[in-house]
Amino acid sequence: MNLFGRPANWFSIPAGRPFLRDLAGRLFETLGPGGEDSLAQSVILLPNRRGARALSQAFVEASGQRALLLPQIRALGDLDEGEPPFEAGDLAIDLAPAISPWRRRFELSRLVQDYLPRLKGDFDGAAAFELADALGAFFDSLEIEEITDRDRIATLVEADLAEHWRDSASFLALAVQAWPQRLEALGLSDPATRRVALLRRLADKWESAPPAFPVIAAGSTGSVKSTAALLSVIARSPRGCVVLPGLDQNLADEAWDEIEPQHPQYSLKRLLEHAQMARGDVSPWPIEDTAPARWRRRVINEALRPASATGDWYKQIEALNAEAADETTEPVRTGLDGLHVLTARAEEDAAGAAAVLLENKPSGPLSLKVEWVELSSAAHELPACMYSGAEKNEDASLTGWQEFTNQEWATRSVFTVKQDVKLLNEHVVRATLVEPLRTLVKKHNLASQKIDWFLPHISSKYFAEPVAAGLKEVGLDIPRESWFTNLVEKGNTGSASPFIMLDELFHSGRIKKGHKLLMFV
Repeated sequence: MNLFGRPANWFSIPAGRPFLRDLAGRLFETLGPGGEDSLAQSVILLPNRRGARALSQAFVEASGQRALLLPQIRALGDLDEGEPPFEAGDLAIDLAPAISPWRRRFELSRLVQDYLPRLKGDFDGAAAFELADALGAFFDSLEIEEITDRDRIATLVEADLAEHWRDSASFLALAVQAWPQRLEALGLSDPATRRVALLRRLADKWESAPPAFPVIAAGSTGSVKSTAALLSVIARSPRGCVVLPGLDQNLADEAWDEIEPQHPQYSLKRLLEHAQMARGDVSPWPIEDTAPARWRRRVINEALRPASATGDWYKQIEALNAEAADETTEPVRTGLDGLHVLTARAEEDAAGAAAVLLENKPSGPLSLKVEWVELSSAAHELPACMYSGAEKNEDASLTGWQEFTNQEWATRSVFTVKQDVKLLNEHVVRATLVEPLRTLVKKHNLASQKIDWFLPHISSKYFAEPVAAGLKEVGLDIPRESWFTNLVEKGNTGSASPFIMLDELFHSGRIKKGHKLLMFV
Protein backbone atom coordinates (compact mmCIF):
# COMPACT_ATOMS: atom_id res chain seq x y z
CA MET A 1 0.00 0.00 0.00
CA ASN A 2 1.42 3.36 -1.07
CA LEU A 3 0.62 6.08 1.47
CA PHE A 4 2.58 8.92 -0.06
CA GLY A 5 3.14 10.50 -3.45
CA ARG A 6 -0.42 9.87 -4.63
CA PRO A 7 -2.56 12.43 -6.49
CA ALA A 8 -4.55 12.68 -3.24
CA ASN A 9 -3.05 11.50 0.03
CA TRP A 10 -6.45 11.31 1.75
CA PHE A 11 -7.88 8.11 3.25
CA SER A 12 -10.84 7.16 5.42
CA ILE A 13 -11.49 4.35 7.91
CA PRO A 14 -15.21 3.50 7.94
CA ALA A 15 -17.40 4.24 10.94
CA GLY A 16 -17.94 1.33 13.29
CA ARG A 17 -14.41 0.01 12.82
CA PRO A 18 -11.71 -0.10 15.56
CA PHE A 19 -10.06 3.03 14.17
CA LEU A 20 -6.74 2.93 16.02
CA ARG A 21 -6.30 -0.82 15.57
CA ASP A 22 -6.91 -0.54 11.82
CA LEU A 23 -4.57 2.45 11.62
CA ALA A 24 -1.76 0.79 13.58
CA GLY A 25 -2.04 -2.53 11.76
CA ARG A 26 -1.74 -1.05 8.29
CA LEU A 27 1.00 1.42 9.22
CA PHE A 28 3.01 -1.36 10.87
CA GLU A 29 2.80 -3.40 7.65
CA THR A 30 3.46 -0.47 5.31
CA LEU A 31 6.24 1.46 7.03
CA GLY A 32 9.26 -0.80 7.22
CA PRO A 33 11.58 -1.23 10.20
CA GLY A 34 14.35 0.90 8.68
CA GLY A 35 15.04 3.65 6.18
CA GLU A 36 13.76 7.20 5.82
CA ASP A 37 10.13 6.06 5.67
CA SER A 38 10.32 3.74 8.67
CA LEU A 39 7.80 3.72 11.48
CA ALA A 40 10.35 5.01 13.98
CA GLN A 41 11.08 8.05 11.80
CA SER A 42 7.40 8.96 11.47
CA VAL A 43 5.21 11.53 13.22
CA ILE A 44 1.55 10.68 13.82
CA LEU A 45 -0.88 13.42 14.83
CA LEU A 46 -4.10 12.44 16.63
CA PRO A 47 -6.91 14.62 18.05
CA ASN A 48 -6.16 14.03 21.75
CA ARG A 49 -3.72 12.53 24.23
CA ARG A 50 -5.96 9.62 25.12
CA GLY A 51 -5.94 8.52 21.49
CA ALA A 52 -2.16 8.87 21.41
CA ARG A 53 -1.78 6.51 24.36
CA ALA A 54 -4.20 4.00 22.85
CA LEU A 55 -2.38 4.06 19.49
CA SER A 56 0.91 3.21 21.23
CA GLN A 57 -0.74 0.10 22.66
CA ALA A 58 -2.26 -0.72 19.27
CA PHE A 59 1.21 -0.69 17.69
CA VAL A 60 2.46 -3.09 20.35
CA GLU A 61 -0.44 -5.44 19.57
CA ALA A 62 0.21 -5.12 15.82
CA SER A 63 3.83 -6.13 16.37
CA GLY A 64 2.82 -9.30 18.20
CA GLN A 65 4.09 -7.90 21.54
CA ARG A 66 7.63 -7.68 20.15
CA ALA A 67 10.08 -4.87 20.99
CA LEU A 68 9.27 -1.90 18.78
CA LEU A 69 10.60 1.61 18.15
CA LEU A 70 7.44 3.68 18.14
CA PRO A 71 6.87 6.81 16.05
CA GLN A 72 6.36 10.22 17.62
CA ILE A 73 2.65 10.30 18.47
CA ARG A 74 1.34 13.78 19.23
CA ALA A 75 -2.05 15.21 20.20
CA LEU A 76 -3.30 18.14 18.10
CA GLY A 77 -5.77 19.27 20.75
CA ASP A 78 -3.45 19.01 23.76
CA LEU A 79 -0.03 20.43 22.99
CA ASP A 80 2.73 20.08 25.56
CA GLU A 81 5.37 22.77 25.83
CA GLY A 82 8.74 21.70 24.45
CA GLU A 83 7.18 18.82 22.50
CA PRO A 84 8.15 18.50 18.81
CA PRO A 85 7.08 19.24 16.18
CA PHE A 86 5.06 22.07 17.73
CA GLU A 87 7.89 23.58 19.75
CA ALA A 88 10.77 23.03 17.34
CA GLY A 89 13.29 25.84 16.76
CA ASP A 90 11.80 29.31 16.57
CA LEU A 91 8.21 28.10 16.19
CA ALA A 92 7.18 29.19 19.69
CA ILE A 93 10.05 31.39 20.72
CA ASP A 94 7.92 34.53 21.05
CA LEU A 95 4.79 32.88 22.47
CA ALA A 96 4.10 33.21 26.18
CA PRO A 97 3.61 29.97 28.15
CA ALA A 98 0.03 28.77 28.50
CA ILE A 99 -1.82 29.40 31.73
CA SER A 100 -2.64 26.18 33.60
CA PRO A 101 -6.29 25.00 33.55
CA TRP A 102 -6.66 25.41 37.31
CA ARG A 103 -5.26 28.93 37.40
CA ARG A 104 -7.28 29.90 34.33
CA ARG A 105 -10.47 28.85 36.07
CA PHE A 106 -9.70 30.79 39.24
CA GLU A 107 -8.53 33.88 37.33
CA LEU A 108 -11.70 33.86 35.25
CA SER A 109 -13.76 33.44 38.42
CA ARG A 110 -12.13 36.54 39.86
CA LEU A 111 -12.80 38.42 36.62
CA VAL A 112 -16.44 37.33 36.78
CA GLN A 113 -16.76 38.56 40.34
CA ASP A 114 -15.24 41.91 39.42
CA TYR A 115 -17.98 42.47 36.84
CA LEU A 116 -20.91 40.70 38.54
CA PRO A 117 -22.67 43.97 39.46
CA ARG A 118 -23.25 44.57 35.74
CA LEU A 119 -25.23 41.33 35.53
CA LYS A 120 -27.60 42.52 38.26
CA GLY A 121 -28.03 39.10 39.82
CA ASP A 122 -27.52 37.37 43.13
CA PHE A 123 -24.51 35.12 42.62
CA ASP A 124 -22.59 33.06 45.17
CA GLY A 125 -19.10 31.57 44.79
CA ALA A 126 -20.36 28.41 43.07
CA ALA A 127 -22.26 30.49 40.52
CA ALA A 128 -19.10 32.52 39.86
CA PHE A 129 -17.23 29.34 38.99
CA GLU A 130 -20.05 28.21 36.68
CA LEU A 131 -19.98 31.57 34.93
CA ALA A 132 -16.18 31.36 34.72
CA ASP A 133 -16.44 27.96 33.00
CA ALA A 134 -18.99 29.34 30.55
CA LEU A 135 -16.80 32.39 29.92
CA GLY A 136 -13.79 30.13 29.32
CA ALA A 137 -15.78 28.10 26.80
CA PHE A 138 -16.81 31.35 25.09
CA PHE A 139 -13.18 32.46 24.83
CA ASP A 140 -12.25 29.03 23.45
CA SER A 141 -14.92 29.33 20.73
CA LEU A 142 -13.61 32.76 19.75
CA GLU A 143 -10.09 31.36 19.37
CA ILE A 144 -11.18 28.19 17.58
CA GLU A 145 -13.11 30.23 15.03
CA GLU A 146 -10.26 32.78 14.98
CA ILE A 147 -12.61 35.72 15.51
CA THR A 148 -10.53 38.87 15.89
CA ASP A 149 -13.16 41.63 15.63
CA ARG A 150 -14.33 41.44 19.23
CA ASP A 151 -15.43 45.04 19.51
CA ARG A 152 -18.69 44.01 17.82
CA ILE A 153 -19.78 41.94 20.83
CA ALA A 154 -21.25 44.95 22.63
CA THR A 155 -23.41 45.78 19.58
CA LEU A 156 -24.76 42.27 18.94
CA VAL A 157 -27.84 42.84 21.10
CA GLU A 158 -30.34 45.37 19.84
CA ALA A 159 -31.84 47.95 22.17
CA ASP A 160 -35.37 46.55 22.05
CA LEU A 161 -34.38 43.12 23.39
CA ALA A 162 -34.67 42.07 27.04
CA GLU A 163 -32.51 43.97 29.50
CA HIS A 164 -30.65 40.83 30.68
CA TRP A 165 -29.50 40.26 27.08
CA ARG A 166 -28.06 43.75 26.96
CA ASP A 167 -26.40 43.26 30.36
CA SER A 168 -24.80 40.00 29.18
CA ALA A 169 -23.49 41.62 26.01
CA SER A 170 -22.06 44.50 28.05
CA PHE A 171 -20.38 42.04 30.42
CA LEU A 172 -18.86 40.01 27.55
CA ALA A 173 -17.61 43.17 25.85
CA LEU A 174 -15.72 44.10 29.01
CA ALA A 175 -14.47 40.55 29.61
CA VAL A 176 -12.96 40.12 26.14
CA GLN A 177 -10.90 43.23 26.77
CA ALA A 178 -9.98 42.48 30.39
CA TRP A 179 -8.88 38.86 29.90
CA PRO A 180 -6.03 39.52 27.41
CA GLN A 181 -4.84 42.37 29.63
CA ARG A 182 -4.77 40.09 32.67
CA LEU A 183 -2.86 37.41 30.76
CA GLU A 184 -0.33 39.97 29.56
CA ALA A 185 0.20 41.14 33.14
CA LEU A 186 0.82 37.52 34.18
CA GLY A 187 3.19 36.91 31.26
CA LEU A 188 0.99 34.00 30.13
CA SER A 189 -1.24 33.15 27.18
CA ASP A 190 -4.59 31.45 26.83
CA PRO A 191 -4.15 27.75 25.89
CA ALA A 192 -6.53 28.01 22.93
CA THR A 193 -4.76 31.13 21.61
CA ARG A 194 -1.39 29.45 21.89
CA ARG A 195 -2.59 26.23 20.28
CA VAL A 196 -4.07 28.04 17.27
CA ALA A 197 -0.85 30.05 16.84
CA LEU A 198 1.32 26.92 16.99
CA LEU A 199 -0.83 25.03 14.49
CA ARG A 200 -0.83 27.99 12.08
CA ARG A 201 2.94 28.41 12.36
CA LEU A 202 3.59 24.71 11.84
CA ALA A 203 1.34 24.73 8.76
CA ASP A 204 3.25 27.70 7.33
CA LYS A 205 6.58 26.04 8.09
CA TRP A 206 5.66 22.73 6.43
CA GLU A 207 4.08 24.53 3.49
CA SER A 208 7.35 26.28 2.67
CA ALA A 209 9.60 23.36 3.69
CA PRO A 210 7.75 20.01 3.63
CA PRO A 211 8.96 17.56 6.29
CA ALA A 212 11.54 15.01 5.14
CA PHE A 213 9.96 12.33 7.36
CA PRO A 214 6.55 10.62 7.14
CA VAL A 215 3.71 12.57 8.75
CA ILE A 216 0.31 10.93 9.24
CA ALA A 217 -2.61 12.95 10.61
CA ALA A 218 -5.42 10.62 11.68
CA GLY A 219 -8.79 10.82 13.39
CA SER A 220 -9.35 14.55 13.10
CA THR A 221 -12.39 16.07 11.41
CA GLY A 222 -10.70 19.46 11.06
CA SER A 223 -13.48 21.26 12.92
CA VAL A 224 -10.89 23.78 14.16
CA LYS A 225 -9.81 26.08 11.32
CA SER A 226 -6.11 25.99 12.20
CA THR A 227 -6.22 22.19 12.32
CA ALA A 228 -7.93 22.06 8.94
CA ALA A 229 -5.18 24.24 7.49
CA LEU A 230 -2.47 21.94 8.88
CA LEU A 231 -4.23 18.80 7.59
CA SER A 232 -4.40 20.29 4.10
CA VAL A 233 -0.67 21.04 4.17
CA ILE A 234 0.16 17.53 5.39
CA ALA A 235 -1.89 15.91 2.62
CA ARG A 236 -0.01 17.97 0.01
CA SER A 237 3.39 17.01 1.43
CA PRO A 238 5.43 14.37 -0.43
CA ARG A 239 5.61 12.23 2.73
CA GLY A 240 2.29 13.15 4.31
CA CYS A 241 -1.19 11.66 4.40
CA VAL A 242 -4.48 12.25 6.23
CA VAL A 243 -6.72 9.45 7.52
CA LEU A 244 -10.29 10.59 8.19
CA PRO A 245 -12.69 8.97 10.68
CA GLY A 246 -15.86 7.58 9.15
CA LEU A 247 -16.31 9.61 5.97
CA ASP A 248 -19.57 8.51 4.32
CA GLN A 249 -18.37 7.59 0.84
CA ASN A 250 -21.66 5.97 -0.24
CA LEU A 251 -24.10 8.82 0.35
CA ALA A 252 -25.57 10.07 -2.92
CA ASP A 253 -24.03 13.29 -4.23
CA GLU A 254 -27.33 15.18 -4.09
CA ALA A 255 -27.73 14.22 -0.41
CA TRP A 256 -24.09 15.12 0.32
CA ASP A 257 -24.66 18.58 -1.15
CA GLU A 258 -27.59 19.10 1.25
CA ILE A 259 -25.55 18.43 4.42
CA GLU A 260 -25.82 21.32 6.90
CA PRO A 261 -23.87 22.22 10.11
CA GLN A 262 -25.98 20.05 12.42
CA HIS A 263 -25.22 16.87 10.43
CA PRO A 264 -22.46 14.53 11.78
CA GLN A 265 -20.71 14.57 8.39
CA TYR A 266 -20.60 18.37 8.16
CA SER A 267 -17.14 18.82 9.68
CA LEU A 268 -15.67 16.35 7.19
CA LYS A 269 -17.48 18.02 4.34
CA ARG A 270 -16.17 21.44 5.39
CA LEU A 271 -12.64 20.02 5.77
CA LEU A 272 -12.66 18.58 2.24
CA GLU A 273 -14.01 21.85 0.85
CA HIS A 274 -11.24 23.76 2.65
CA ALA A 275 -8.67 21.41 1.12
CA GLN A 276 -10.40 21.67 -2.30
CA MET A 277 -10.67 17.89 -2.29
CA ALA A 278 -13.54 15.91 -3.84
CA ARG A 279 -15.09 13.23 -1.65
CA GLY A 280 -14.63 10.69 -4.42
CA ASP A 281 -10.85 11.23 -4.35
CA VAL A 282 -10.60 9.98 -0.75
CA SER A 283 -9.32 6.39 -0.76
CA PRO A 284 -10.73 3.74 1.58
CA TRP A 285 -8.23 2.48 4.16
CA PRO A 286 -7.54 -1.22 3.49
CA ILE A 287 -9.46 -3.26 6.07
CA GLU A 288 -11.03 -6.70 6.33
CA ASP A 289 -14.69 -5.73 6.53
CA THR A 290 -17.67 -8.03 7.13
CA ALA A 291 -21.06 -7.95 5.45
CA PRO A 292 -23.04 -7.27 8.68
CA ALA A 293 -20.75 -4.37 9.61
CA ARG A 294 -20.87 -2.93 6.09
CA TRP A 295 -24.65 -3.06 5.87
CA ARG A 296 -25.06 -1.73 9.42
CA ARG A 297 -22.97 1.26 8.36
CA ARG A 298 -24.93 1.75 5.13
CA VAL A 299 -28.34 1.58 6.81
CA ILE A 300 -27.36 4.02 9.58
CA ASN A 301 -25.80 6.44 7.08
CA GLU A 302 -28.97 6.35 5.00
CA ALA A 303 -31.07 6.99 8.11
CA LEU A 304 -28.92 10.07 8.79
CA ARG A 305 -29.58 11.59 5.38
CA PRO A 306 -30.39 15.31 5.43
CA ALA A 307 -34.15 15.81 5.80
CA SER A 308 -34.35 17.46 2.38
CA ALA A 309 -32.95 14.27 0.78
CA THR A 310 -35.37 11.77 2.34
CA GLY A 311 -38.18 12.07 -0.17
CA ASP A 312 -38.44 8.41 -1.22
CA TRP A 313 -37.34 5.76 1.26
CA TYR A 314 -38.78 2.92 -0.82
CA LYS A 315 -36.57 3.94 -3.73
CA GLN A 316 -33.52 4.02 -1.49
CA ILE A 317 -34.31 0.60 -0.02
CA GLU A 318 -34.55 -0.75 -3.58
CA ALA A 319 -31.16 0.79 -4.31
CA LEU A 320 -29.66 -0.97 -1.26
CA ASN A 321 -31.18 -4.27 -2.39
CA ALA A 322 -29.65 -3.74 -5.83
CA GLU A 323 -26.22 -3.23 -4.23
CA ALA A 324 -26.62 -6.58 -2.48
CA ALA A 325 -27.80 -8.44 -5.57
CA ASP A 326 -24.66 -10.61 -5.60
CA GLU A 327 -24.94 -11.42 -1.88
CA THR A 328 -27.31 -13.84 -0.22
CA THR A 329 -28.51 -11.24 2.26
CA GLU A 330 -31.18 -8.62 2.80
CA PRO A 331 -29.18 -5.43 3.45
CA VAL A 332 -31.72 -3.63 5.64
CA ARG A 333 -32.52 -6.70 7.75
CA THR A 334 -28.81 -7.52 8.08
CA GLY A 335 -27.94 -3.94 8.99
CA LEU A 336 -30.60 -3.74 11.70
CA ASP A 337 -29.91 -7.17 13.21
CA GLY A 338 -28.85 -6.75 16.84
CA LEU A 339 -29.34 -2.96 16.80
CA HIS A 340 -30.75 -1.47 19.99
CA VAL A 341 -32.26 1.98 20.47
CA LEU A 342 -31.29 3.82 23.66
CA THR A 343 -33.36 6.81 24.80
CA ALA A 344 -31.58 9.09 27.26
CA ARG A 345 -32.62 12.31 28.97
CA ALA A 346 -29.37 14.12 28.15
CA GLU A 347 -26.14 13.69 26.21
CA GLU A 348 -24.28 12.90 29.45
CA ASP A 349 -26.65 10.02 30.18
CA ALA A 350 -26.25 8.67 26.65
CA ALA A 351 -22.46 8.87 26.91
CA GLY A 352 -22.45 6.96 30.18
CA ALA A 353 -24.74 4.27 28.82
CA ALA A 354 -22.59 3.90 25.72
CA ALA A 355 -19.45 3.55 27.84
CA VAL A 356 -20.82 0.67 29.91
CA LEU A 357 -23.21 -1.76 28.23
CA LEU A 358 -25.61 -3.25 30.74
CA GLU A 359 -27.85 -6.03 29.45
CA ASN A 360 -30.79 -7.75 31.09
CA LYS A 361 -29.55 -11.23 30.19
CA PRO A 362 -26.18 -13.04 29.96
CA SER A 363 -24.11 -12.52 26.83
CA GLY A 364 -21.37 -14.93 25.76
CA PRO A 365 -19.86 -17.82 27.70
CA LEU A 366 -19.05 -15.64 30.72
CA SER A 367 -20.96 -12.61 31.98
CA LEU A 368 -20.98 -10.55 35.15
CA LYS A 369 -24.23 -9.78 36.95
CA VAL A 370 -24.44 -6.72 39.21
CA GLU A 371 -26.42 -7.81 42.25
CA TRP A 372 -26.14 -4.60 44.24
CA VAL A 373 -24.25 -1.31 44.53
CA GLU A 374 -24.05 0.56 47.83
CA LEU A 375 -22.73 4.09 48.38
CA SER A 376 -21.57 5.65 51.62
CA SER A 377 -20.01 8.96 52.63
CA ALA A 378 -18.30 10.42 55.69
CA ALA A 379 -18.50 14.02 54.47
CA HIS A 380 -21.02 14.83 57.20
CA GLU A 381 -18.60 13.92 60.00
CA LEU A 382 -15.06 14.48 58.71
CA PRO A 383 -13.33 17.61 57.34
CA ALA A 384 -12.13 17.82 53.75
CA CYS A 385 -9.39 15.29 52.99
CA MET A 386 -8.48 16.40 49.45
CA TYR A 387 -8.82 19.99 48.29
CA SER A 388 -7.49 22.65 45.94
CA GLY A 389 -7.71 26.41 45.72
CA ALA A 390 -7.51 26.72 49.50
CA GLU A 391 -5.35 26.22 52.57
CA LYS A 392 -6.39 24.14 55.57
CA ASN A 393 -6.30 25.81 58.99
CA GLU A 394 -5.48 24.24 62.36
CA ASP A 395 -9.20 23.83 63.10
CA ALA A 396 -9.57 21.91 59.78
CA SER A 397 -11.54 24.76 58.16
CA LEU A 398 -10.50 26.01 54.72
CA THR A 399 -9.40 29.48 53.68
CA GLY A 400 -10.30 30.05 50.04
CA TRP A 401 -7.96 31.32 47.34
CA GLN A 402 -9.64 34.73 47.19
CA GLU A 403 -8.25 35.51 50.63
CA PHE A 404 -4.66 35.38 49.30
CA THR A 405 -2.73 37.74 47.06
CA ASN A 406 -1.53 36.76 43.61
CA GLN A 407 1.99 36.31 44.98
CA GLU A 408 0.72 34.05 47.77
CA TRP A 409 -1.02 31.85 45.20
CA ALA A 410 2.43 30.81 43.99
CA THR A 411 4.44 30.87 47.22
CA ARG A 412 1.80 28.90 49.15
CA SER A 413 0.92 26.61 46.16
CA VAL A 414 -2.72 27.49 46.75
CA PHE A 415 -3.96 25.84 43.55
CA THR A 416 -2.06 22.60 44.06
CA VAL A 417 -4.25 19.57 44.78
CA LYS A 418 -3.49 18.63 48.38
CA GLN A 419 -4.40 15.67 50.56
CA ASP A 420 -4.52 15.53 54.35
CA VAL A 421 -2.51 12.31 54.71
CA LYS A 422 -2.83 12.24 58.51
CA LEU A 423 -6.62 12.42 58.25
CA LEU A 424 -6.56 9.76 55.54
CA ASN A 425 -4.44 7.33 57.55
CA GLU A 426 -6.52 7.76 60.70
CA HIS A 427 -9.98 7.41 59.21
CA VAL A 428 -10.00 5.96 55.68
CA VAL A 429 -10.38 2.27 56.60
CA ARG A 430 -12.85 2.90 59.42
CA ALA A 431 -14.99 5.42 57.52
CA THR A 432 -14.96 3.84 54.07
CA LEU A 433 -14.72 0.10 54.83
CA VAL A 434 -15.42 -1.02 58.38
CA GLU A 435 -18.51 1.02 59.24
CA PRO A 436 -20.29 0.66 55.86
CA LEU A 437 -19.38 -3.03 55.57
CA ARG A 438 -20.65 -3.78 59.08
CA THR A 439 -24.11 -2.80 57.86
CA LEU A 440 -23.78 -4.52 54.48
CA VAL A 441 -22.76 -7.86 56.01
CA LYS A 442 -26.16 -8.03 57.69
CA LYS A 443 -28.12 -6.45 54.86
CA HIS A 444 -26.80 -8.78 52.14
CA ASN A 445 -25.98 -11.82 54.32
CA LEU A 446 -22.29 -11.69 53.37
CA ALA A 447 -19.88 -14.40 54.47
CA SER A 448 -16.24 -14.97 53.55
CA GLN A 449 -16.90 -18.51 52.30
CA LYS A 450 -19.49 -17.13 49.85
CA ILE A 451 -17.02 -14.70 48.23
CA ASP A 452 -14.65 -16.11 45.61
CA TRP A 453 -12.87 -12.87 44.73
CA PHE A 454 -12.31 -9.67 46.68
CA LEU A 455 -11.18 -6.69 44.57
CA PRO A 456 -10.03 -3.81 46.81
CA HIS A 457 -9.17 -0.50 45.17
CA ILE A 458 -6.29 0.69 47.35
CA SER A 459 -3.81 3.40 46.42
CA SER A 460 -0.83 1.75 48.16
CA LYS A 461 0.19 -1.60 49.63
CA TYR A 462 0.40 0.31 52.90
CA PHE A 463 -3.39 -0.07 53.22
CA ALA A 464 -3.48 -3.83 52.58
CA GLU A 465 -2.96 -4.81 56.24
CA PRO A 466 -5.47 -2.26 57.63
CA VAL A 467 -8.06 -3.46 55.08
CA ALA A 468 -7.44 -7.10 56.08
CA ALA A 469 -7.85 -6.17 59.74
CA GLY A 470 -11.05 -4.26 58.92
CA LEU A 471 -12.53 -7.26 57.11
CA LYS A 472 -11.73 -9.48 60.09
CA GLU A 473 -13.31 -6.96 62.46
CA VAL A 474 -16.68 -7.16 60.70
CA GLY A 475 -16.59 -10.96 60.43
CA LEU A 476 -15.63 -11.10 56.76
CA ASP A 477 -12.12 -12.58 56.97
CA ILE A 478 -11.51 -13.17 53.25
CA PRO A 479 -8.26 -15.15 52.73
CA ARG A 480 -5.49 -13.35 50.83
CA GLU A 481 -5.49 -15.94 48.03
CA SER A 482 -9.00 -14.70 47.17
CA TRP A 483 -7.85 -11.08 46.84
CA PHE A 484 -7.17 -9.68 43.37
CA THR A 485 -5.32 -6.43 42.77
CA ASN A 486 -3.02 -5.25 39.98
CA LEU A 487 -1.50 -2.43 42.04
CA VAL A 488 2.06 -3.76 41.59
CA GLU A 489 1.77 -4.12 37.79
CA LYS A 490 -0.49 -1.18 36.90
CA GLY A 491 -0.10 1.18 39.86
CA ASN A 492 -2.83 3.45 41.18
CA THR A 493 -4.69 4.72 38.13
CA GLY A 494 -7.25 6.70 40.12
CA SER A 495 -10.91 6.32 39.26
CA ALA A 496 -10.05 3.98 36.39
CA SER A 497 -8.42 1.44 38.73
CA PRO A 498 -11.57 -0.56 39.60
CA PHE A 499 -12.49 -0.99 35.93
CA ILE A 500 -8.95 -1.91 34.87
CA MET A 501 -8.71 -4.38 37.76
CA LEU A 502 -12.06 -5.97 36.96
CA ASP A 503 -11.26 -6.22 33.25
CA GLU A 504 -7.91 -7.88 33.96
CA LEU A 505 -9.46 -10.46 36.30
CA PHE A 506 -12.31 -11.09 33.85
CA HIS A 507 -9.90 -11.90 31.02
CA SER A 508 -7.42 -13.83 33.16
CA GLY A 509 -9.36 -17.08 32.91
CA ARG A 510 -9.54 -17.34 36.71
CA ILE A 511 -13.22 -16.44 37.05
CA LYS A 512 -15.53 -19.43 36.78
CA LYS A 513 -19.28 -19.57 36.30
CA GLY A 514 -21.03 -19.08 39.62
CA HIS A 515 -18.18 -17.16 41.28
CA LYS A 516 -19.10 -14.27 43.57
CA LEU A 517 -17.07 -11.03 43.40
CA LEU A 518 -17.00 -8.27 46.01
CA MET A 519 -15.44 -4.97 44.90
CA PHE A 520 -14.48 -2.27 47.38
CA VAL A 521 -13.73 1.24 46.08
